[in-house]
Amino acid sequence: MKNKLILSLLLLLATFVAASAQYRPQRIELHHGQFLDENGQVLSDRAVQALVGDEIFQETYVGAARQYRVGKNLLIGGASVFGGGLLLYLLSGITYETTDSESAESFAMAGLVTGACAMLAGGVLVDVGVPLMIVGTRRLAWIEDTCNEPKSWSLSLGPTRSGFGLALSF
Repeated sequence: MKNKLILSLLLLLATFVAASAQYRPQRIELHHGQFLDENGQVLSDRAVQALVGDEIFQETYVGAARQYRVGKNLLIGGASVFGGGLLLYLLSGITYETTDSESAESFAMAGLVTGACAMLAGGVLVDVGVPLMIVGTRRLAWIEDTCNEPKSWSLSLGPTRSGFGLALSF
């Protein structure tokens, strides 16, 4: 009777072992500001948080991802504004050189000034966006390196998420 009681308690204990064997990628890869698993699938923010832990996620990942996104958007927007300003500047310069009318010359001069201002504003946006994007990429690369470091494993007996049991950490 005593053996059956011990056996049933052991079986009961075995059912309480935490079965949180989620899929965790073995390696992650950084690609255009997003993390990919071994299959090339984009990892969600929740999956990244599970991989790196709450501390690194809150202190590094959130800010680095935001820096990358803002830098990329400023770079694209700045390049677009610069290109539009350059086009306006060139077309206004051609108009200014080929016209004899006083009103057309003043209109072309306004286009030259507007194009130059747009190129200046676009250049400033690009100048701000590039460093943000570089810093964000480097911080995300640090997270990638941290996650891809070889990890050791440990076996412990103690409290788990679902009670008390044997926990294998790797």
